[in-house]
Amino acid sequence: MSHFIRNILDGGRIHKVKYEETESYRTIKMFINNREQLLEKMLADNYCK
Repeated sequence: MSHFIRNILDGGRIHKVKYEETESYRTIKMFINNREQLLEKMLADNYCK
């Protein structure tokens, strides 16, 4: 994994975090790693109408 550093605004403070620790990265990674299960779940729960 990459070790890019990104500044995050948190409660009025800016601090450095690894890119892999950001919510956007974790969300995309979860979808890529589990896309079939997530799509099946969405379709089964009628999210896509």
